[in-house]
Amino acid sequence: MANANKLYIAYGSNLNIEQMEQRCPYALPLGTTMLDGYRLLFRGGSNAVATVEPMAGMVVPVLVWEITPRCEEALDRYEGWPRLYRKEVLNICMDGNPTEAMVYIMNEVYPYGRPGDYYLNVIKEGYASAGFDTDVLDRAMADSDALAGFAKNCTICGCKMIWENSSLQGHFHESSCNLEDWDICHDCMVDHCTATNCLGCKLGKYPECRFLDLKKHYMDED
Repeated sequence: MANANKLYIAYGSNLNIEQMEQRCPYALPLGTTMLDGYRLLFRGGSNAVATVEPMAGMVVPVLVWEITPRCEEALDRYEGWPRLYRKEVLNICMDGNPTEAMVYIMNEVYPYGRPGDYYLNVIKEGYASAGFDTDVLDRAMADSDALAGFAKNCTICGCKMIWENSSLQGHFHESSCNLEDWDICHDCMVDHCTATNCLGCKLGKYPECRFLDLKKHYMDED
């Protein structure tokens, strides 16, 4: 009987050896490699999870497992296949030899987002045990922010502001200024307000400005 086992590419939480031992006790880690022509991203809104998408010139560090049919059934349930993730077969190189392996890729109907702390820490533990550079995770979060359309840098201090996504209200509100047409952060606006009267302000939107109560004093419109 032919071996029904297959190779599986892990790039997210299934890099975590401890979790995989619980989820797929018969899976065997074979080694690490790079997935060429792809980049790591996060999709799924406020509790986003990892996915990979084609991007020329980019690479994603991955751990390759040998899995049994029973392991694959467990992974299908964990990955929400086929609703959340689909399965694809990609070309990889293991120990200098080209081969094929299965990977789960999130369906594109789900919006970009940011992972929760627990999920992200699980991936970081996997990165640490595999010896991967966590700069890849930082880049993935920054790219996902930009693709979601709610990341912007303050034009005064340069800090990155992440606002509420208009299609996912209440999510990713890192800056206390959640007005998407503002280009300065809350702290810089407070500094500006406490030093400028409303009619001398070139940043706010008097009289509708939400920072109106921060002013030290006000001027009549006339």
